[in-house]
Amino acid sequence: MKVILLAALNSAHTIKWANALADRGVEVIVAGFVESDTSQFNRDIQTFSFGLPASLNAKSFGSFAKLRYLLALPKLKSLLRKVKPDIMHAHLASSYGLLGSLSGFHPFIVSVWGFDVYSFPQKSFLHKGSLKWVFRKGDIILSTSSIMAKETSKYTPKQVLVTPFGIDTEVFKPDGAENPSELVIGTVKSLEKWYGIDYLMKAFKLTRERHPELPLRLLIVGGGSMYEYYRQLAKELGIEEVTEFTGFVPYQQIPEYHNKLDIYVALSVFEDESFGVAVLEAQACGKPVIISRIGGLPEVVAEGNSGFLVNPRDEEAAASAMEILVLNPAKRNEMGNNGRAFVSEFYDLEHNTDKMIGIYKSALKRSEVES
Repeated sequence: MKVILLAALNSAHTIKWANALADRGVEVIVAGFVESDTSQFNRDIQTFSFGLPASLNAKSFGSFAKLRYLLALPKLKSLLRKVKPDIMHAHLASSYGLLGSLSGFHPFIVSVWGFDVYSFPQKSFLHKGSLKWVFRKGDIILSTSSIMAKETSKYTPKQVLVTPFGIDTEVFKPDGAENPSELVIGTVKSLEKWYGIDYLMKAFKLTRERHPELPLRLLIVGGGSMYEYYRQLAKELGIEEVTEFTGFVPYQQIPEYHNKLDIYVALSVFEDESFGVAVLEAQACGKPVIISRIGGLPEVVAEGNSGFLVNPRDEEAAASAMEILVLNPAKRNEMGNNGRAFVSEFYDLEHNTDKMIGIYKSALKRSEVES
C-alpha cells in the first residue's frame, strides 16, 4: 500500500504517523507546503516540499491571502502522477484538506486537527463553505478526539471516525530514576498564552507557600512567544529561584524531561483544545497529571484514577490537587501506574496504527466497489 500524506513536514505528529506507518510496511510519501528538516523521518520515507514561502504556515490559513497555497495544486497533481499512490490523506482540513480536495484524487481521507473546525469556519461564510466543500470531497473524515468529531459533524453529515494520536510506550516509559531530594512539578508545552502556564505558576506558588517544608521545584519545558513573559512572572511571584525554564527542547529529548517530573500539569484555557498528546506522554512515563476540564483533554485522563481535572483559570483548585499529590507519595505512585496502564490500553501507537491501516484498507475496498 502506498500512501501520500499532505501535512506539515515539521510537525511531530506528522513525523510520528509517517514513521509508524512505514514501520508497518506502508510506503509513505509526505508532502508539505514549505521546506523543513526531514532528518527525523525514516530513511525509506519520501518527502516533498511544494516550495511555498515559509511565512505561509498551515495554521495561518485564515486569511484569504493564504489562497496562494493553491499555487501548490499543479505541483501536487504532478507528484500524484509520478508516485501513483493508493490513498491520499490530508492533515488539517482548512489547508492541506482544501488542496487535496481540489486535486480530484480518490480515495481521499481528511484528518481534522482543531483549528480547522473550531476557529476557521467562524471567520466567514466563505470559510465555512470551503470547509464543507472539503468534507464533501473527502471519502473518510477523521478526528483525534470524540469532542472534536462532534464539532466536525456540524459541517458534514458523514460519519467522523476517531483516530487518536498514539503514544509509543516503548519510547515514553518510566526510566526508573528517582530524586528523593526534591519534588518536581511542571509541564512540557509550547509557551503560549492559551496553555495556561501562568495558572500553573500561580498554583505552584500557592502550594509552596502552604508547604514551605517541602523541596518543591517547578520545571517548564518548551519555547514560545511567552517565554520572557513567564520568566518575568516567576520573578514577580517570588518563585524564580526554584523555577527552571529549558527553552525549546528537541522532540527526541521529550521523554527524558517527562521523567524529570513527579507531577505533570496542563492547565489549558484553550476552548479549541482538541487533544492532549503531552498529557498522554506524561502518563505513559508513569506520572500523575493535573489538567483543565476543557476541550478534548478530559478524554485522555481517567479522572480520579490517573489524574485530577480542574476548571480552567482556577489556580486554587489546581493547588489543591497538587497538595494531595505532593503530600502522598503512594498516591503519586498509584496514579502514575494507572496512567501508564490507561495509555497502554487505549492510546498505544501500535494499536492506533493498526486502526489507521484498517481505515486505509476499507477506503481502498470501497473505491474498488464504486469503480
